[in-house]
Amino acid sequence: MKKARYVFWVYGLILTIILSACGSPTPVVVVVTATSLPPTEGVIEPPTPTLVPVNLSGPQSGDKIRWIDGSNLIYIPPGEFVMGNGGFDAPVRNVTLDGFWIYQTKVTNRMFAQCVAVGSCTAPTEELGGPVFSNPEYANHPVVGVTWDQAQAYCGWANGQLPTEAQWEKAARGLSGNLYPWGNDEPACDFLNFGYCLGRTTEVDAFAESGSPFGLYDMAGNLFEWVNDWYAEAYYNEAPAANPTGPDSGQYRVIRGSSFETDPELVESAIRHFGAQGYHTRDIGFRCTVPQPQLFAPYCQLSAYIPSGVIVSNGCQLPEAEVAGQYCAVGRSLPRSASPRERSIKLAKT
Repeated sequence: MKKARYVFWVYGLILTIILSACGSPTPVVVVVTATSLPPTEGVIEPPTPTLVPVNLSGPQSGDKIRWIDGSNLIYIPPGEFVMGNGGFDAPVRNVTLDGFWIYQTKVTNRMFAQCVAVGSCTAPTEELGGPVFSNPEYANHPVVGVTWDQAQAYCGWANGQLPTEAQWEKAARGLSGNLYPWGNDEPACDFLNFGYCLGRTTEVDAFAESGSPFGLYDMAGNLFEWVNDWYAEAYYNEAPAANPTGPDSGQYRVIRGSSFETDPELVESAIRHFGAQGYHTRDIGFRCTVPQPQLFAPYCQLSAYIPSGVIVSNGCQLPEAEVAGQYCAVGRSLPRSASPRERSIKLAKT
């Protein structure tokens, strides 16, 4: 009996040893002693993100966006303004307009060259005494020698149209009927290019400090501007009080503004002029309106090909990306690895 108990005890001891060996090992605790943190001097902390509020009410007066042809669009808010100056064809009246976007400057030679380059516009007439369209020195001067049809074609190509006479005057005078874009002070060569101050055109932003109440440049001086309306002497007496667009037809188109040759007494923003639709001269240009602008890349990034020598907008970089195969439509091909600039140079030589 004792022997049997001894055997059971031995077997129990062996089993205990086996079970102990199969159990979880005793955990090893590693103690890490922290030392002092390295000095923070010279370490640049990442900037704290700034949340920019989004205006859910839409564009505000004077807001500016970059447009596809390199221009800036300025937002003119909806509402009433004072139009006319009491002249024989411009009685004073209150007019209400919907909001719209309009070019901050006149269309420049640089901008117009893009439209000509892709065949959507015809080249302007090289006017005697005016800037040479093809001369890069005049890239930022307003384009001259364009008819009403050429101006409207450009605006249509840029997804816009010529401004109505009412839109142009509101953008020039503001809401309270200023005599001039800068206010009511008499015209002077510090405010605008007129009356033989220089005897030639200037760059479109040369008089930025005397812009209109909405921030538009050159709304007086430098060049007259084509607008969309037909001219009728008595139109103001029968025009609607909201969003007037001019007569349905006529013999002449309205011309607004003043030029580098205009006498001081003819600079007021409400003065109306007119000319035949096919008329062009060295002191008439234009700007465009865009009813509902969408976000686009700059035009020089959209064009399938820009010929060598074309003046593109300031700061516009051609993307390093493959261009679609429009070249094949005219029987020209280039290696798929060619850059856009190489493609442009190659096409210009062929």
